[in-house]
Amino acid sequence: MSASHVRSGSGIDVTTSTTGEVLLDTVLDVAGRTASQNRIGGHHIVVKRRTPSRLYLAIEGRGGLVTVMTFHAVVTPDNSGQTLLQTGIDGFQTQQSKFMLIPVGAKRLTGLATYEAFTSNLRVALKQSDTAAQVVTR
Repeated sequence: MSASHVRSGSGIDVTTSTTGEVLLDTVLDVAGRTASQNRIGGHHIVVKRRTPSRLYLAIEGRGGLVTVMTFHAVVTPDNSGQTLLQTGIDGFQTQQSKFMLIPVGAKRLTGLATYEAFTSNLRVALKQSDTAAQVVTR
């Protein structure tokens, strides 16, 4: 997976009164719905691992043979009784158009459309469950 890209810092930060366990369950639900509804470019989202405060997810290509992006969702309580949920990209592949073996145009993150659909669906779901939630997109 590549080292850096202008969009590799994409994610969301959410401050909410919802508990961390419920937030991670919401992330799982949204990941499942995004995977089944969007299939953008043949990509789908899979959960690789869950801990009490973190989910490790991946966007895979057709057949699940190639992982094109890995990302996480982590919850941390703060001192005011609120919970912070953060998502972020951990690893990715890029694509770049070529003309006669010469790269042309900007590099694109493979699976970014699926990740953006996921974060968009997650924002909506979190705002529906807690209208006072503060959501910041990075």
